[in-house]
Amino acid sequence: MDKVHPLPDEVHCIVTCDNRGVARLFVKIRFRTAQKNDYTVLAWPTDGQGSVMLTKEAVLASANTDLHLAGMDFRRITDVSTGEVHVQVMGEKGLRAAVAACELFGERWYPAGYRDALEQALQVAGDLDVRKCRLQVTVIPPCCEVFIQRQASESSEGS
Repeated sequence: MDKVHPLPDEVHCIVTCDNRGVARLFVKIRFRTAQKNDYTVLAWPTDGQGSVMLTKEAVLASANTDLHLAGMDFRRITDVSTGEVHVQVMGEKGLRAAVAACELFGERWYPAGYRDALEQALQVAGDLDVRKCRLQVTVIPPCCEVFIQRQASESSEGS
């Protein structure tokens, strides 16, 4: 197996559109792994400056939940991290899929305020073309290679 890379302590994201920060959006952050499935964590919501931060503790907590619920599909993130981090602003299709997951699994599986934040993000995403938004990402310490994923058209966007 390739060398395992450490996770960053923090992932900082800033979403802007027309040179202004965009509030209430979700950012999808995918941590690539050398084996089995990658880990995806949502950072939410962006603040008035379009900023949102994801901590290593939040990544580990989310990854541990995924591992506990679907152990056959994952390996421990600290054992298989490739050092690649893929980041994308979530558009309407991905947000709708997240709302549908809340409906399917029940809100008790999600953090307080998550469903309401998704609904607000859907409204914001519907009012602007998130494909035109810019995303700036900084990892601290700079231990990962960051790939900013451009928003796909709604017909081909992943959730």
